[in-house]
Amino acid sequence: MSDAVNPRLDTEPRPLVSVWRHLLDEPLPQGVGWFHVFGGLLLFFLALQGVTGALLGMYYSPSVTDAHASIEFIERDVTAGAFVRGLHHWGSSAIVVLAAVHLSQVFLWAAYKRPRRLLWVVGVLLFSVILGFGFTGYLLPWDLKAYFGTKVGISIAGSVPVIGDSVERILQGGDEVGPLTLTRFYGLHVTVLPLLLAGLIAIHLFLVRFRGITPPWKRVGEDGVATQRFWPDQAFRDLIATVIVFGVVAALAWWVKAPLEEAADPSNTTYQPRPEWYFNAPFQLLHWLDGPLTVVGTTVIPALGFLLLVLLPFYDRNPERRLRKRPLAAVTGSLVAISISMLTVIPMLEDRSAVAETADETASEESLPLESEKSSPQEKEQAGAPAGVRDEAASTSLSDAARRGEELYRRLDCAACHESASAGRGINVPPTLVRIGDRVQSAWLARYLAAPWRVRYQDEDERPVARMPDYGLAESEIVDLVAFLETFRDSSQIPAGIAGAVEDPTEAQVEAGRGVYEDYFCSSCHVLEGDGVGYGPDLDDVGRRLKADFLFKFLRDPTVMIPGTPMEVEVEEEDARALVRFLLTRKTE
Repeated sequence: MSDAVNPRLDTEPRPLVSVWRHLLDEPLPQGVGWFHVFGGLLLFFLALQGVTGALLGMYYSPSVTDAHASIEFIERDVTAGAFVRGLHHWGSSAIVVLAAVHLSQVFLWAAYKRPRRLLWVVGVLLFSVILGFGFTGYLLPWDLKAYFGTKVGISIAGSVPVIGDSVERILQGGDEVGPLTLTRFYGLHVTVLPLLLAGLIAIHLFLVRFRGITPPWKRVGEDGVATQRFWPDQAFRDLIATVIVFGVVAALAWWVKAPLEEAADPSNTTYQPRPEWYFNAPFQLLHWLDGPLTVVGTTVIPALGFLLLVLLPFYDRNPERRLRKRPLAAVTGSLVAISISMLTVIPMLEDRSAVAETADETASEESLPLESEKSSPQEKEQAGAPAGVRDEAASTSLSDAARRGEELYRRLDCAACHESASAGRGINVPPTLVRIGDRVQSAWLARYLAAPWRVRYQDEDERPVARMPDYGLAESEIVDLVAFLETFRDSSQIPAGIAGAVEDPTEAQVEAGRGVYEDYFCSSCHVLEGDGVGYGPDLDDVGRRLKADFLFKFLRDPTVMIPGTPMEVEVEEEDARALVRFLLTRKTE
């Protein structure tokens, strides 16, 4: 047989090579460069999310009883599990940033103008699906932040006129966030949204190849001169950018673990929810536009913004693409970008300010003399320690049960956490016991001591360093400890009976209190009977937890009772009394 090369084999096209060359040989117009790497970066990180999500899904259990524990198992026992979850967590933030930058770049280059209008619309829909991933994935760890943050998000959807109630029930699977909510969000996150994403990406890539890359700064109708190819010119830039950004995300995944708070507890009335940073803007807007303006923040502004964004190519008919020749677009785009940035950053600055204030107060208290150097209970209370603790003079008036409780308090070393300089400041530190005898009902406190449920963190994004231990206290020990904690009172601030006759209200008085609740737009921050926004604590079981006199004093002067509270509304005296009557009837079974 001859060794000559068969000319037919040498010239016959090879399908795979032909397709590969077609994908890589895309001509690019002059001016395409490093500012065009964001589309490739976004595609890479979307693929990374798919891979890491599939790995996490092998161990994750989408049930309210096992979801949180399965996340803990992934981080604790699965090889590289914490790193993979970190990649998934920080990768989601990177995707939102890249998608926003990519859309902004398309706007600045005016690449949305004809004949690429449909390409822009598909891009906006892609960004919406990405935010949908963030919202549905937020609930899956089933921790406190996920639970209460999702309640806020769903309540926002429920405030939409006409269809709000139906949307809320569909998302929740019922009247409350629960097992059906988790399974529905999981199904959306791993099935429905990935299918939508894959379809939109396919359409987007097809349109990019069909229409080509927009020639930078050319007028509509002017064709650019192809001076380079995707391979190797732009592919090299995309590769370098991907390596750099992936390195940053991987470093965050390795050194800054993905946050995980304690398991969701619907009965927790003290937790202050905060969304992921990319939902800060609507969250802050809702915080500002309360009461009758709530619908503006939850419906009007988001709907109008989305509509204007989608229709941008159809009402912007200016053929110019250079930004200096599009003054209206430049000014409008700048104002929108500044507004969204401010609404995103303000909550972060508020959190930092709270941390700084705590640090200043801590430093100030560290300069105070030691407890043993103080001469009176009043000086001790001014320093921030609960009155009666380590006070021999006050101890002489304690009942036998309170004496035993004081001894138990010392033996368990409760003061190590609850009398620290940071106690009571922030959501992730131990609560102060100042005025706890005025504040909390004995029965509620006894139930809590029998089975503590709150996990505290040193910092919001760190692992728990302190948990209220379950000491397995005997019933008699709980009675004694409650008797001792009941002595932590401040009659100068909360005189006994200050609320007046508010017990056993009549039906008319309860309805009058409900009217006050509505008049002060309390539902703009609190959830009661499934209605409202969960920015503040839920009030469904407040009647079993707080005492009438403390609640009355708090409503009259909230910042004095709880320094740093975001509630600044001072309720009129008679309104406060009516509101206390109403809230005391709010008890869950």
